[in-house]
Amino acid sequence: MFGRSNKKEAEKQLQLILKYQKVFEEGDGKTVLEDLCKRAYVFDTTFSKDPCESAFKEGQRAIILSIFQTLGINFQKFKESIEKEHNSEE
Repeated sequence: MFGRSNKKEAEKQLQLILKYQKVFEEGDGKTVLEDLCKRAYVFDTTFSKDPCESAFKEGQRAIILSIFQTLGINFQKFKESIEKEHNSEE
């Protein structure tokens, strides 16, 4: 009984990862993920003199980093990819 539950849970997790990939890995989803990175301080400092503001910014950042973890994407490589695309547009 316990094994079936784990198998079902693993299947649900796999389906969720596939949905994340479908949404974020190309096209509009990649553009949205890029925008979320900018809004959520993924590539910038979250430091503030106000510790509550810093904590809030870190919370925003943590959500986006969890998306990267789910997708198996290295956010530094994602940043370099974004920079490369923006440089080629200029």
